[in-house]
Amino acid sequence: GFTDAQMPAGSVLQVVQGTSTTTVYNATTTYVDTGLTATITPSSTSSKVLVITTNPSVYKTNITASSSVNLQTVRGTAIIQTSTGISYNNAAHQQMSAVSMSVLDSPATTSATTYKTQFASADTNGAHSNLNSNISTIILIEIGG
Repeated sequence: GFTDAQMPAGSVLQVVQGTSTTTVYNATTTYVDTGLTATITPSSTSSKVLVITTNPSVYKTNITASSSVNLQTVRGTAIIQTSTGISYNNAAHQQMSAVSMSVLDSPATTSATTYKTQFASADTNGAHSNLNSNISTIILIEIGG
């Protein structure tokens, strides 16, 4: 077999998956954790990590005008990706969306590295992440550099 160091650049070195069925409610414009997290230990400082997240039920309540929910992907405490909003119109009092995001990150470390997602309401009307305890997923794919 080959060691990670012997693999050609661009090779997939490892895959880590995390899941969450936790429902989180947020009625503020401050980002809070969704409960979705996973940790990977890159084999080289030149490795990249492809982060793919799926949240099947981002739910907005008390919609009386156009509104949105913002999501972000975080490595440790560093924001590496932000969604500028899943928009909802005022045609319905409550609306649900499925949200998937992906980002290619360069953590530049061989230490255990934790990725997670966070969300915030664009206003003080409430929003749920992972309503009804659907399964949200985060997949971390280490790609050799």
